[in-house]
Amino acid sequence: SIEGNFTTSLCGLTFNNLQAVVVDHCGILGWMRQGVLFLDTILSEMKDSIVTVCGSNGIPGERGGDGYAAVEIDSNNVNGSGGGLVGSTCWTWLNNSLTNNTSAAAGLRIDRTGPVTIIGGTSEGSKGPFIQISSKTDTASGAGEIFISGLDLEESDTSTQSDHFIDIGY
Repeated sequence: SIEGNFTTSLCGLTFNNLQAVVVDHCGILGWMRQGVLFLDTILSEMKDSIVTVCGSNGIPGERGGDGYAAVEIDSNNVNGSGGGLVGSTCWTWLNNSLTNNTSAAAGLRIDRTGPVTIIGGTSEGSKGPFIQISSKTDTASGAGEIFISGLDLEESDTSTQSDHFIDIGY
């Protein structure tokens, strides 16, 4: 279990510029920003894990103004500014659960990444959409080649939910 304190803990797990990262059978709880953040990773996966009470809506105009998803896959190298990779490639989700992330901008956010494979699991209880794809306005390369199979998307409390399950584009 990887636990934050809900109010001052920023990000649970951050992986930056790594290959073959595997998050397996983890419980990630109570992070103000992302529970798990993958930046510029190759052949990485998250499986049989639960992320709960993570993410936030953010404040427009500030860093993170578009908020933080419970789990994000993205690039730290915006538009090739830092050399090397631009985005993550070959990211896989296997049977994870995103639940009770009621302050999160989204359950799962995928930007500047592809291909992505999502098989099984659930996403419920996010204030924003359960899955947000290509949400950034500052990039020419969005997300591509996304395959989703057997993912359960549920609304557990309609008073705190977004009006849609999957959001594509900014």
